[in-house]
Amino acid sequence: MTPRLIPARFKGKCRICGKAVAPGTAVWFAKHYGVRCEACGPHTAADAPLPSKKGNKKYPPAAVPELPPGQQPMTGEKAAQVDADGIHRYEFGSVTEAVQTALTDFAQSDHNAEFLRNRMGQALSGKDPWANRFTRDRFLSELVSPKSSLFEAVDKMRARLVESVELPSRPRRRIRHGQDTGEDIDIDRWLARDPYCWDRNVREQQPSRNVTIGCNLSVNAAARSADLLYRGAAALALADILTQQGVNVEIVCFDSVRGPTDVVRQGVIRYVVKAGTMPLDIAAVAFAMCEIAFFRVIGAVGGSKHWPGKINEGLGSAAQLPAADRRTCDYVIDSNVLGELAAVKWLGDIVSARTTEATHV
Repeated sequence: MTPRLIPARFKGKCRICGKAVAPGTAVWFAKHYGVRCEACGPHTAADAPLPSKKGNKKYPPAAVPELPPGQQPMTGEKAAQVDADGIHRYEFGSVTEAVQTALTDFAQSDHNAEFLRNRMGQALSGKDPWANRFTRDRFLSELVSPKSSLFEAVDKMRARLVESVELPSRPRRRIRHGQDTGEDIDIDRWLARDPYCWDRNVREQQPSRNVTIGCNLSVNAAARSADLLYRGAAALALADILTQQGVNVEIVCFDSVRGPTDVVRQGVIRYVVKAGTMPLDIAAVAFAMCEIAFFRVIGAVGGSKHWPGKINEGLGSAAQLPAADRRTCDYVIDSNVLGELAAVKWLGDIVSARTTEATHV
């Protein structure tokens, strides 16, 4: 226990005399021991720790990493803003930014900061099956250089998806009539002795297009790692198909959660995984889109640092994307796509729709 004299960030009361404490008032603070007013002095060995929260029984205070002396968690930083539709939103420009922010010690209240510090410590302890037993070092290492088995699984899934549907492989062509040479002759023009009686197939250069693919990474606590693996692989397979057709593909991921705090009805965090001007590198995005530990560590725990209000111990539940967020993407694979068969069906529906569209143009 290391008592520190700090300005109070929120309303509270002294644990000794019960005097109300207003934000900004100087108080003595010690982790797990609450606050004491300046008049009552710093904590002593006789002070009892705060009662354990029900949700923290599995993760005792001893497992919580200590902050360096004199350092306090930031609170009230980088808060999600509520939009007109009542949904709180926050956006990251890159995966790197999201990871750096998630691993920074802050939240919207002291209670949330301590709870999330505890939960992050457990998630990256190497013993938590919920986060695939990742340690912090292993997580950061595989984020940059994912293990080969993940590449193999994604490549295998992508190949199976591509093989399971009929993809348009012919370039779009136009028939030009009244040509001096060509593949087919127009009988009416020939009988009329028109020298320009040939029809010729011409491949027309199509203008470059921009397409955004959205992938909602949200899964509930009972989901298996394979559920998100196939969802991410399907989105990457579609991105690969469109890239081969000369389309500029942007990939964005979402964390859509229902009820993460007592204030947030639904929250949506948006991550730009690949900008449209960047080349598609499957290896660079596979971990973020296909490894369930990324969503649970960076999305569920890290994302909760942005929600105002008192955080719920279950971190909320997976939710499908609201209409406003879906409209920002051309294609969306949502939280209801779980497992291999659902992912194959989603990709088949998308490609079939594109094939029908190309046929009618």
